Amino acid sequence: MKYLYSIKIGLVAVIALLLTSCEKNPEGIIVEYAITPMNNNFISITYTGSTGESVSITDYTQFQDGIKKITVTEKPFLARITTVVDNQTYQTFNYTLTITVDGELKEWESCDAPPMAVSTGETEYTIQKMPG
Repeated sequence: MKYLYSIKIGLVAVIALLLTSCEKNPEGIIVEYAITPMNNNFISITYTGSTGESVSITDYTQFQDGIKKITVTEKPFLARITTVVDNQTYQTFNYTLTITVDGELKEWESCDAPPMAVSTGETEYTIQKMPG
């Protein structure tokens, strides 16, 4: 009898954990911008910030591990990332820009920076509705 009671308590705990882990962020949507691979070829990165403003950085290390996460609370929201690459090698530099919303890949762009040239890459995704 005590064994069955322990099993019931365990099942209730597991169900509660599963239900809470599936909930959306009550504070908004998490937008993740990613650049793969990230290196010092990136001389400018511009992305849409959490309030819709354009955020520009010129130090690629501010895009730690090639990722920037923001929380969005207003809709519609245009998530956009634009890069300027200065490829000072004799080979084409290939990289990927991605936009993920609440952990789900929504948009990606494969970009090519030609040898010994400055080039740009961009991708965007519009969030039409908020969770709830």
